[in-house]
Amino acid sequence: MIYFKALQFPDKKPISEIAEEERKRAEAEKERNKPDLSSCECADKESTQSEREKEVSGSIAFEDALHNQVYVKRVGSNSRRRRDITVIKPSDLEYLRKNETIINTDQTLNLIPSSEQSFVMRNLEHFATYNIELQACREAVPDDVSEKCSTKVIQNSRTLPFEHADDIPLGSLKLQKIYDRTNTSRPAVKLQWEEPKRPNGLIVAYQIEYKRVGMPDIQPIVVCISSQRFRNDSNSCITKDLPAGNYSVKVRATSLAGSGADSEVLYVYIEEDSSKDKFGIIFWSVFFIVLIAAIFIGMYLCKRKLMRNVPSRRLIATVNPEYVSTAYVPDEWEVPRKKIRLSRELGNGSFGMVYEGIAKDISKLKPEIRCAVKTVNENATDRERIEFLNEASVMKAFNTHHVVRLLGVVSRGQPPYVIMELMVNGDLKTYLRSHRPDQCENMSRQPPTLKRIIRMAAEIADGMAYLSAKKFVHRDLAARNCMVAEDLTVKIGDFGMTRDIYETDYYRKGTKGLLPVRWMAPESLKDGVFTSYSDVWSYGIVLWEMVTLASQPYQGLSNDQVLRYVIDGGVMERPENCPDSLYRLMRGTWNQKAVRRPTFIHITAMLLKEASLEGFETVSFYHSPEGIEARNQNNSLSPLNDK
Repeated sequence: MIYFKALQFPDKKPISEIAEEERKRAEAEKERNKPDLSSCECADKESTQSEREKEVSGSIAFEDALHNQVYVKRVGSNSRRRRDITVIKPSDLEYLRKNETIINTDQTLNLIPSSEQSFVMRNLEHFATYNIELQACREAVPDDVSEKCSTKVIQNSRTLPFEHADDIPLGSLKLQKIYDRTNTSRPAVKLQWEEPKRPNGLIVAYQIEYKRVGMPDIQPIVVCISSQRFRNDSNSCITKDLPAGNYSVKVRATSLAGSGADSEVLYVYIEEDSSKDKFGIIFWSVFFIVLIAAIFIGMYLCKRKLMRNVPSRRLIATVNPEYVSTAYVPDEWEVPRKKIRLSRELGNGSFGMVYEGIAKDISKLKPEIRCAVKTVNENATDRERIEFLNEASVMKAFNTHHVVRLLGVVSRGQPPYVIMELMVNGDLKTYLRSHRPDQCENMSRQPPTLKRIIRMAAEIADGMAYLSAKKFVHRDLAARNCMVAEDLTVKIGDFGMTRDIYETDYYRKGTKGLLPVRWMAPESLKDGVFTSYSDVWSYGIVLWEMVTLASQPYQGLSNDQVLRYVIDGGVMERPENCPDSLYRLMRGTWNQKAVRRPTFIHITAMLLKEASLEGFETVSFYHSPEGIEARNQNNSLSPLNDK
C-alpha cells in the first residue's frame, strides 16, 4: 500500500545565489566551532589552508542547495525511518490529503518473526496466489544507526488445488423436460444445479454429457457452456433437439485448476418426434389402403377369369404356423410408461439391461415402491421383444412368497419394460461368491452359516414345490437364477431372462440353442426331456453350489466331458466340510432313475427336520392350504415310501 503527501515548494532563487548562501552558512558554522587559536602553530595552519579545501567546501554547499530544492523535509519528525508496508502508524495518516482514502483489498499481510530457517504456513486458501517476503534482522544495539535488517527476498507462489473443490454439490442436479405446446417436436431438457461453493480459483465452464443407455457404440452428446452463460440463464442449461431414446445425464465443472468430478447421474427418456409419427401414420395408412384396394381388385379380376374357365372349383388354404408370430396382447398388468422412473443400472447382457427404478401408483400399500426394471436393447427385433414379454407373462400366474413377483409390464412404446420385485442383494451366485473368506474385505461379511444355508435351501425348495404344483417346469434352476432379497430371503426368479448375463454357464450342443449342461439331468442331456424330476436334479447342483460358495460344478471337466460323464452315471463327490445329511440329499436328487428322486415337497419336509426355521410357516407354500393338498398327493407318489 503506497501513501502520498503534498509537496512544499521553496521560494524561487537562482542556484548561484543559493550556493553562495550555503557556503557562507558553512563557514559561519565552522567559525563557531573553531578552537582557541592563540598559539602560533594553529595560526600557521589556518593561514596555509589550500585552495583544494575551498573547492570541496563549495561543492558540498552546492549539493546541499540542490537537495533542498528537490526533496522536502518531513514535518513533525526528527529522524528518518525506513519505509515498510507491514507497519502503518496513526501519525502517517495525516500525510493523506483530505480527498484520499485507504482502499481495502483482499490481500492478507502477515508479519511473522522467527529465528528458524524454515517455517510452515497453515490454513492457506486452496489454489490461491501468495506474495511471500523474507527478511533477516538482527537485534537492536544502542547508539547503532546502521541497518538492522537485510533486503527483502520476494517470492510469488500458488497453493495446490483441493481435490473435490470443483465438484457439483451432491443432490443439487435437477432435470426437467420442457414441452412447447406450439411445437410438436421432441421435448427439451432443462438442467439446474448449484455452483461449487469454494472452487479452485474461478469456474470457467460446465460440461454436460448425454449418453445413450444400453448403446455403448454411440458417442455421447457433450454440451459445453461458459459459467457466465450459466449465471445469465438463472443457473440452468436447456438442451434442445436431442435424438429420441433413453439417456443418462451428468455434469462436470471446469475451473482454472482443471475439471472436477462428474455429478450424480440422472436419466431421461426422449420420445419420438410426434410430427414425424403423424406423418408416418398418415403415409402408411394411405399406403395400406391403396395396397388392400389393389389386392381386392386383383383378386376380383382373377376370380372372374377363373370363373369363366372353371364353372365350379373349391379352394382350400392352409397356413404354416411357423410363419405366424404370436403377438403380445396388453392386459390388466399394463402400466403407463410415465409411472416408471429409472434410477441406476444393476446389470446388462446381450438381451438388454436391468435397472433399479421407482414405480408410482402400482401398489395399494405405498404410492411409490422400489422395483427392478428389465428391458431389451433398442435394436432388438419385433420377435425378440415379443419373446421377452411372453417370458415375463409366465410370471403373471405366480403368487407365492418364494417366487419373485411380477409387478407390471410396459408393452406400449419402445423399449418394453418388465417391472419386478426388487431383490437388493442380487442373484444367489454373486451373493455366495462375495461371502467367500478370500473375498470378504469387510470382516462382518462372513460366509453363511449352516443354518442359513439350510434356510436358503428350504426357501428354494418351497418355491419350486409351488411351481411344480402349478405344472410349471423351470428347466434352468441354478444359483444364478435364484435372487436374494434385502432380508436374505431367497426366491426363484428370472424365467429365461438371465441367460445372457452368465453366458459362460451355457453350452451349445450341435445346432441347438444354449444349454446349461452342468445343471441338467441325464435324461435331459440324452433325450431332451424336461420334467419336475429334472428340476430336482438341478436343485441338487444348487445345493452343491451353496455348500461350495458358488464354485463351478464338475471342476476340471469341459462341457463335452461333463455331458458324457453325467450320461454315463457320474456324480460329483462330497464337498469339503459338507454335512452328511446335505450330501445324502444331493445324492438322492442325482438318482439316475428320475422317478426315484424326491419331490420338492419331500425335500422341504426333510430340510424342516434339519433346523427350526423361524417365520417360515407363515409365508411358505408348504404350510398353505394348497401346499397341504400337494403334500397329500405327493405322499402316495413319493419314491421314498417305496424303499
